[in-house]
Amino acid sequence: MPRKLLSPALFLWPFLAMLAMVLLSLQALAQTDPTPQQTNDPEEQFQLGKKYEKGDGVAQDYDKALWWYRRAAEQRNPKAQNNIGVMYSTGRGVERSLEEATRWYRMAAEQGHATSQSNLGHAYLRGRGVEKDYVQAAHWLGKAAEQGHAKAQDTLGWMYKEGRGVAQDASKAMYWYRKAAEQEHEDAQQALGWMYYQ
Repeated sequence: MPRKLLSPALFLWPFLAMLAMVLLSLQALAQTDPTPQQTNDPEEQFQLGKKYEKGDGVAQDYDKALWWYRRAAEQRNPKAQNNIGVMYSTGRGVERSLEEATRWYRMAAEQGHATSQSNLGHAYLRGRGVEKDYVQAAHWLGKAAEQGHAKAQDTLGWMYKEGRGVAQDASKAMYWYRKAAEQEHEDAQQALGWMYYQ
């Protein structure tokens, strides 16, 4: 009995199906990995930077995160400016530079961004990237505290308790500790407890 030859079309269909799957995968990848032309909105650029920094839905890539943050920061997005500062402060994706971190925190802080104001205040408090200056620390922490930033409120409470950069004032210390404690800030809750105990 003669052998039946298999039709070449039988081999071609699986190849075409595989090619179609690859093309669809590439198309889906292009939609989840936007090109620079796909968005000029600073908030969207910030969100893309955050996704790349965290690896949220995309492969974690600090270079791409920084690239997107810089695009948003150029348009004065304070959250992007703050996150660039954090990257420089920690050395994630860039060479660590506390001076450069502080420069980015200041840009955002001057726009009223509470987290950046707190970061800048803490930089002055510890002398990280700037010369230690308790008065400047109190200034920036006060701005963040007024906006409800719990860490800034806690630190400002400590500054009033100790008289660092501000006149020592137990009632103001308790006020700021209480504000932070109401937001579940554990250090502030402990400090407030100690003040009541004494």
